[in-house]
Amino acid sequence: MRIILLSLVTVLLLAGAIVDAHHSYADFEDRSVSVEGTIQHVLFANPHVVLMVKKDDATVYTMTWASATQLSRQGVGKEELKVGDRVVVSGSPSRKAPELSKIRDVRRTGDGWRWHNDGTSRPGVVSSR
Repeated sequence: MRIILLSLVTVLLLAGAIVDAHHSYADFEDRSVSVEGTIQHVLFANPHVVLMVKKDDATVYTMTWASATQLSRQGVGKEELKVGDRVVVSGSPSRKAPELSKIRDVRRTGDGWRWHNDGTSRPGVVSSR
């Protein structure tokens, strides 16, 4: 009986930690904006991949993507996008900081490579080199 009780407490504690680790996207608007520019920085790591994209007017946008694990499963490796690549990134802007967005679509303009998540189908690479 003691082992069962200890096991139950452990499962409940782990379940609580998992729920606490997840967050909502309530801080992001429902509308979409597009940013065309040059990648200044790529952080391919969990919990979210981050792209910093500089527009021609020198404004830098910080765009949060899915986790590195999710993107790897979808065919996006850490070498896929590099500093200096010209891209068009679409996403939902933050309600608090318009230069921060949650990515829904990335297109590299040089060769047409594209990743897309329309929210209805399985996200992933739509076209490759």
